[in-house]
Amino acid sequence: MPCTNHPEADLVAYCAGCTKAFCANCLVVLDGKNLCGPCKAKAVRRLERGETSYSYIPAAVVRAPSPWEQEKSLGNLVKTAKAVLFSPNAFFGKLKLYGQGHWLYIALLYWPVAILETVLQWSLSLGMFSTTKEPPRPGILLASCLLVPLLPLLQCAISGSLVHLFLKMTRGAKAELETTFRIYAYAQSAYILIWIPVVGALLSGFWFMVLLTIGLKRMHQTSYSRMIPVLLLCGAMLAHRLWEVLGVVRTML
Repeated sequence: MPCTNHPEADLVAYCAGCTKAFCANCLVVLDGKNLCGPCKAKAVRRLERGETSYSYIPAAVVRAPSPWEQEKSLGNLVKTAKAVLFSPNAFFGKLKLYGQGHWLYIALLYWPVAILETVLQWSLSLGMFSTTKEPPRPGILLASCLLVPLLPLLQCAISGSLVHLFLKMTRGAKAELETTFRIYAYAQSAYILIWIPVVGALLSGFWFMVLLTIGLKRMHQTSYSRMIPVLLLCGAMLAHRLWEVLGVVRTML
């Protein structure tokens, strides 16, 4: 990973304040902590006010990679998914702002669920609810199952970029685009709720909105007011999910 300020320079260490990567020329050591220029200025101002020597170090200093990022295993995949779904405040509050592994995480988590969904949709299209007599095409089904891992990656890249743009517009983005990608990828853990019959799509969409909101607030250290455009975008996505569910219900009736 290159230096944040100098792309041509290699990473030496992470700033203890903002957790961004920097080269040796961009870091100073204060109270035994590596700090970049802006974080050093904040530290000096707080020390001048008489605060304790470590009060300028924010909670980001204790951030760590997710269990999945620390070791790629099925157990850690499940452990990470549980943490995201059931303890999002704690998970995003301690998740490292920058890292690797979130793209593979969401691809692996998405694949079995998406394959099941593809097979079910294909089966229903041939069943009692279908109005077409076209014979099945197993080759198309197999290709769909193999390509579905690409869908969450494309969605994360496109929608994550849009979310980050909205945050930049409201000055709510305190970290880089990579952080937003990480938030969006882990928030897509809610997709596994689609296993729930009929209402799974709507429930997963709603919980994704909750996870994304919590993740943005905790990792970008921003306010809800600065996330209004993002919340409106999520609301539109949720409305689309609701419309899809109603369509399935109408078809079954």
